[in-house]
Amino acid sequence: MENAGGDMTCYDWFFCTKKLPKEEVEKKLGKK
Repeated sequence: MENAGGDMTCYDWFFCTKKLPKEEVEKKLGKK
């Protein structure tokens, strides 16, 4: 996991939301 600063909210290690489109978030989380 990498730290992205204040623009990221992590509810748990596997569920983080960023100010990005849903597709980008899923891609970064490796859900594809």
